[in-house]
Amino acid sequence: MHSPAVRAEVLREVAALGFSRILMEKPLAGDLETLRRVLRLAREQELRLAVVAPWLHSTLTRRLVQLVGSRRLGAVRSVSVTQHKPRFRRTLSTGSHTSAFDVEAPHAVGLLLRLLGDAQLSGARCADLRVGTTTVPNMGGAHLELLHTGGIRSAVLSDLSAPVRQRRIVLGMADGSVVGHYAVGQDDDFAQLEITRDGHTTREVFRDDSLTACLTHAYRGYAEGGDGAGAGDLGLHVRTVELLDEAKRLADLSPAGGTHPHKEALSYGR
Repeated sequence: MHSPAVRAEVLREVAALGFSRILMEKPLAGDLETLRRVLRLAREQELRLAVVAPWLHSTLTRRLVQLVGSRRLGAVRSVSVTQHKPRFRRTLSTGSHTSAFDVEAPHAVGLLLRLLGDAQLSGARCADLRVGTTTVPNMGGAHLELLHTGGIRSAVLSDLSAPVRQRRIVLGMADGSVVGHYAVGQDDDFAQLEITRDGHTTREVFRDDSLTACLTHAYRGYAEGGDGAGAGDLGLHVRTVELLDEAKRLADLSPAGGTHPHKEALSYGR
């Protein structure tokens, strides 16, 4: 798997070979400059891009969107996503990523944008990965906070040095709470959903092969003559890169470094 920093170069090589319908690994790019090159290539070469983002096509995500939209438990007050994943061997051996914000966080940010709408970054920090005397900068974990346009606050906590895997989302609602557990590996593709109301909790376990659903969605879009993802989906991935780029820059600032500079907005097709 190549680094997000070289997405544009790889895309250029693939386009030169005559391919036009392309599945991209998440995130769409590792920074704003790479994102600009990717989108420019897509326009110039008339490429149809789709991003492999299983969480957006998960059955659990669909259930959460329905719950929020129905207001069955009232308005959403807060949302947190926890992504714990021990990632020592790959970080120490491949060096394919240079920031924890590019590993698990793209799943969560895309999910939060789908669930709660657009957002602005309100906080971010990153941790180094330490193993014995070895330190890998910015690859131990990432934390970011978002303020969505509707006033709802959300948070993402990704720990790449955790002893166990966990992919969990918690929604605090006006009349209860919701806890969703995404499948943590390909060996057991089941999700869980817990809904608490009036002190009573119901729990469901169901099959959730989100990767297959994601690929099916992309290939069906291509087969029907579309772009494989839809402009809305690609726009969401663009926004995810913008927020993660800002998070990386904010995390690099010292406490006395001042405010984070405004980032020029990007949109697919510009």
